[in-house]
Amino acid sequence: MLKRFVSSALALSLVFGGAAMLPEGAVELGSFISASAESYGDYEYTVLKDGTVEISKYNGKDTKVTIPSKINGKSVASIGEGALWRCINIKSVTIPEGITTIEGFAFYGAELLESVKLPSTLKEISSNAFGYTALKKVTIPKNVTSIGDFAFNGIGTLREMVIYENAKNLGMNFVGYYNYTDENGAGHKNATNTNLTIYCPKGSAAEKYAKDNGLKHSAIQTSIKNAAVTNIKNRHYTGKALTQSPVVKVGGKTLKAGTDYTLSYKNNTKIGTATVTIKGKGKYSGSVSKTFKVCPPKTTLKSASSPAKGKLKVKYTKEKNATAYQITYSTSSSFAKSKTASKSSAKLTKTISGLKSGKTYYVKVRTYKTVSGKRLYSGYSAVKKVKVK
Repeated sequence: MLKRFVSSALALSLVFGGAAMLPEGAVELGSFISASAESYGDYEYTVLKDGTVEISKYNGKDTKVTIPSKINGKSVASIGEGALWRCINIKSVTIPEGITTIEGFAFYGAELLESVKLPSTLKEISSNAFGYTALKKVTIPKNVTSIGDFAFNGIGTLREMVIYENAKNLGMNFVGYYNYTDENGAGHKNATNTNLTIYCPKGSAAEKYAKDNGLKHSAIQTSIKNAAVTNIKNRHYTGKALTQSPVVKVGGKTLKAGTDYTLSYKNNTKIGTATVTIKGKGKYSGSVSKTFKVCPPKTTLKSASSPAKGKLKVKYTKEKNATAYQITYSTSSSFAKSKTASKSSAKLTKTISGLKSGKTYYVKVRTYKTVSGKRLYSGYSAVKKVKVK
């Protein structure tokens, strides 16, 4: 709680004071954070209650910095408050996977810092975390949900920020404002960065922020190329175009047909293999295709009888689009150890011989059509049972 209070107090002092300088007495921030810290190379760190590590201070002079992902076998989960405060040598920093939080003022005043690579595991960027740096382009990871007040404030060099729809909690003036002195020597505080473009999904909190603050913005779309597509089912031939009702998910979110994607089809009227193409719309781009079978229509098993000893006779309806019929029979209602017999489409009856007298047989029938050398089967008819003479 005390750290948050210090962070908030400094935010107000620095932003509304219009300078990237420490207010009087604020130099004690670093010593407060690292008071109980342990050392690891150029880093000071604190072990948190959950056993993970928080970087509390960087003492190095490197221009390119890669934050360690583990320290003494413990995972680094956080970059602490003011950890790299005014580290004026740093030009680029890579933050590893596993880090979820960047605390307030973590990189504040690192005035040469031009690039930062943020991990996909990151969820929160606290107030003034990157204030008064020299960042040019920032991509906020998709898992980030919260960006604190003034987190990227005071960066006149910033030209692009990519931010996704999960970032719904956006702090006051978190980006888009800076101080500068014009050619006449006049100072300008909290001027709008007219060179910045925020790339964000339509309808997102970031888009609203950009509009409310008069910042340039451009819509970005999420590709559905790798979407999880389920509920694609084989269909039976009807003579008409056959369709699907797929369930399409991107990042765990179920998309809406017509709003987020459209459907188109190929070869979906004839027996064979059809294709449905799902094309992104609105917030989504790209496409993904799935195939399904257009199977021959089912036949109806009209009757099943035993005309003579050891024989079973079946009759079924004609299906003009079938190549042939397959009869499946068994002494088990679950069709365990079943046998099959086929009949050309010219005949609508089939007599099976050599069966066991006195036994009850279960029988069903389906159609099939040979397409490109392969059989496509319909579903089975209803089952009938017969006691064989």
